[in-house]
Amino acid sequence: MFHLKTLQKAIKLSKTLNHYNGIKNSYFTILNINFLKVMHYKNKFYIDTLREILIKNNDTVALANLYKIEGNIFIKQGLNTKAAEYYHKAISLIDKSNNDKILASIYNALGILYINTKDYKKAVYYHKKALIIRDKINDTLKVSHSYLNIGESYLVGNIYDSAKYFYSKALQIQTLQKNKVGQSYSYEGIGQIYYKKNQFNEALQYFTRANNLVDSASDFFQFNLLQLDLAKTHLKLNNIQNAFDYYKITEKNSLNKSDAVVLSDVYYGLYNIYALKNDFKNALSYQEKYHALKDSMLNESNHRKIINLESEHALAQEKKKDNLKTKNLIKKIEINKTQQRNKIYITGIVLIIVIVCCIILFKHNKLSEKQNQLIEKQNISIKNKTNLISEKQKEIIESINYSKRIQQALLPSNKYIKEKLNL
Repeated sequence: MFHLKTLQKAIKLSKTLNHYNGIKNSYFTILNINFLKVMHYKNKFYIDTLREILIKNNDTVALANLYKIEGNIFIKQGLNTKAAEYYHKAISLIDKSNNDKILASIYNALGILYINTKDYKKAVYYHKKALIIRDKINDTLKVSHSYLNIGESYLVGNIYDSAKYFYSKALQIQTLQKNKVGQSYSYEGIGQIYYKKNQFNEALQYFTRANNLVDSASDFFQFNLLQLDLAKTHLKLNNIQNAFDYYKITEKNSLNKSDAVVLSDVYYGLYNIYALKNDFKNALSYQEKYHALKDSMLNESNHRKIINLESEHALAQEKKKDNLKTKNLIKKIEINKTQQRNKIYITGIVLIIVIVCCIILFKHNKLSEKQNQLIEKQNISIKNKTNLISEKQKEIIESINYSKRIQQALLPSNKYIKEKLNL
């Protein structure tokens, strides 16, 4: 409480000094504290006030971070549709500012959202987008987190080989960095694969390794989850006493933290154990606790579904309006595009006609030139042949005349022949 008052004083002082970063950072710290304490109802005032400040100062990166925090709050409230809407708002702002670190964290948040809704394909898609960015900026710790999340996404989809591959990739990095909590998450994930495959001895080995690396102080959530994993696995192996001990540890931890989801598994497990021991009084007691808690969770789940549906409806109405505006804008753009296309087509057609005419004229001139050359050649050939014929004719005539003169010289004259005939 004192810490919150100190931050409120810091905001007041920063406003007096007109110190923008002091105001912004103090508001973000308050939001994060309230988020961790699950006091979401207190955040609305701070969110609205901070949003106005960030918009006024045109701080798109900080505004994107605020949208991400709002998305996280909606996830905690079970409003997944609303959460996804705010994450995408954040992405649209970050795309303009090129802040890779925040963009990767938003993709990661979207991936977790889709893990929670059992949509493993979308979960893998967004976690891989986060991985690409984190790998590019050499954020090794976050890369190992992305490998873990991708492994969990594949586990949700029962794609066990892929899940184990990515858990093992995460484990390699965490082992090199001597990150015990990270190693615990990887071992626990691999243990879940074997548990789902009904290979309970192998599952127990990995859950035990994971449990040896953490305690309630280093990571309470992971520690408590592992007690439950060990309890369930021992029960599957008929190690009743071990299962009972782990269930009781988990029950105590979960009651202190009001973790209803884990508690429902604990109550169901203890009901089965007491039934196996023929302790029907305690079995009935835990069965009643289990059903009461399940009914409560179901009512809360139904309430969240109704809110989600209302949120989806409101979002659908907004999208309809946006779609109508977009359609009108697209229509105008299409009309302009069509007009531009028509101008281009007409210009192109005219240009093609001109080019074709030029080609035809060029070919016609070429053809005429070739024809003239051919005619000229033919004329020369004819002239040569005519000359040749004239020469031959002249030679023939001269030959005939020569032959005639020889004949006349050899034959007697007509007068001589007549005289002889008169004889």
